[in-house]
Amino acid sequence: MNRILVLVLTFFMFNQAYALEEVTFAIGEWAPYTSEKNPDGKIAETIIIESFNQEGVKVNFTYDKWSESYEQVKNGNSDGTFPWYISEERTADFLFSDPVIEDKQVFFYLKSTDFNWFGYGDLANYKVAGTKAYSHVQELQKNGIDTIISEVEEDSFRKVLSGEADVYPASAIVGAQTIDSIFSAEDAAKFTSHNIPMTIDNMFLLVSKKIPNGSEIIQVFNSGLMKLKASGRYQEILSNL
Repeated sequence: MNRILVLVLTFFMFNQAYALEEVTFAIGEWAPYTSEKNPDGKIAETIIIESFNQEGVKVNFTYDKWSESYEQVKNGNSDGTFPWYISEERTADFLFSDPVIEDKQVFFYLKSTDFNWFGYGDLANYKVAGTKAYSHVQELQKNGIDTIISEVEEDSFRKVLSGEADVYPASAIVGAQTIDSIFSAEDAAKFTSHNIPMTIDNMFLLVSKKIPNGSEIIQVFNSGLMKLKASGRYQEILSNL
């Protein structure tokens, strides 16, 4: 009997010692999904926080350039990052959660540019901007399209305005907000977007495979997200888009 009791207590203490209590995610500026500066630009952050809170887990954020945040997580210096698309390259380094949010990428360009596209072959006639570590770079290059790379998304839009690039693929929602936030009303009015999306896809929480409890983080989040959706709160959060 004593031996059984010891085993039970050992099991209980082991699980308590490794119980998930707190996570830290490295993210960047991408309102309205994530933002250090804009209190109304945290839709995805709110989903992440409230999903983990359903399971009693505290969430912390660090903010940096997206390429830097991505590398921090890839190297195991932070637990995870979001929201990102799935790609073949990323599956080697990350675990993926259930979908956090769906997003549509479209091509932004100036109204003065004669731009139209029905497939990647049409892009060969244009100078295409891209942002470092963003999934659209890999997607474009996979389809034979060279990209003019910037470190941050704002500079990709600036390249379109200056004429250094003709088009830039970005989230329809994020792109529109970014244009309005970084340009004057006069310059923002020069932009438009194409009605045919480049992609419509889900975005995910990525957790580093170098984190020992990475699988547990994913499982806890997925469980909390399911509860958030069942309560109706998930749709309530999305209604702010």
